[in-house]
Amino acid sequence: MSHVAQRKFTHCPNCQYTFKEVDNYCARCGQENHDFRLPAGHLFLELLENTLHFDTKFFTTVKYLLLKPGKLTEEFIGNRRASYVPPFRLYVFISFFFFLILSFAVGGSESSAPGEPGVFSGQTLDAHGNRVRTMFFGLIVYDLEAKNDRAGGLTQGQPEKKGKFHQFMERQEAKWLQKSDAEVDQKILKTISMLMFFLMPLFALILKGFHLRQKKFYIEHLIFSIHVHCFVFILLSLVALLGNWLQVELLVKLAFAVMFVYLFVALRRVFHEKVLTAFMKTLLVHATYLMVLVFSLALALFVNYTLA
Repeated sequence: MSHVAQRKFTHCPNCQYTFKEVDNYCARCGQENHDFRLPAGHLFLELLENTLHFDTKFFTTVKYLLLKPGKLTEEFIGNRRASYVPPFRLYVFISFFFFLILSFAVGGSESSAPGEPGVFSGQTLDAHGNRVRTMFFGLIVYDLEAKNDRAGGLTQGQPEKKGKFHQFMERQEAKWLQKSDAEVDQKILKTISMLMFFLMPLFALILKGFHLRQKKFYIEHLIFSIHVHCFVFILLSLVALLGNWLQVELLVKLAFAVMFVYLFVALRRVFHEKVLTAFMKTLLVHATYLMVLVFSLALALFVNYTLA
């Protein structure tokens, strides 16, 4: 609630409850006892106060998120929440900018000419886009060059008998080949964004499975999962931005190393693990989630691929 002087009602405009002088909210319906029909100067002061208050919370939240792995989760588990941005709101905010940056990094080349100034050059975007397409579609799509070689060989020999599933996949592949790179990129990004929203609770479930003896509530693991994913999104956003000047493969390897160290430190802080125990659990959690992520991504892209 704002600390700027309020203009209060004597009765609630929503339910006609009679306010006491000290009432800031209606005891019956919960509506704030505050008249928003205010002079412009008063509104400006209120907006300024709310903005500065949010900025303070946001920067404190991001500082802990980036520099003190697990600290933010520890604060929320300890019910010290007022000074920080709520986990779900933080995830929505960070994921929005992450996928916005990623959409430029893998799909912006169609609208950028080589040599055009900007954060991403056309040639770099083409290179990034091709790497991303290869990485994701390599999970479920045929190797087109090998397929073309095989097709060329069949014209010289006996025709190969193909099953119905094989024929169906070839028809779907032909549909995808007719799509532009921009359409393919947007399809991938949409799939990933939706998938990550469902994988966060699954990551929390994996964490709970490795910490059954600690008797923590599932919501505590979920908050931990949200904070870890927020950090990963920020880290990958930096990779996408720096990829214009530095080698992407090196950045990705470095990012994976940072993710591992971050998860290790966060697990030690939140679950009070010994060094060796935390290290082994980090390996197992990391490997388990990576397998789930790859399988889920492959399945999701396969469904999109076949329903195109």
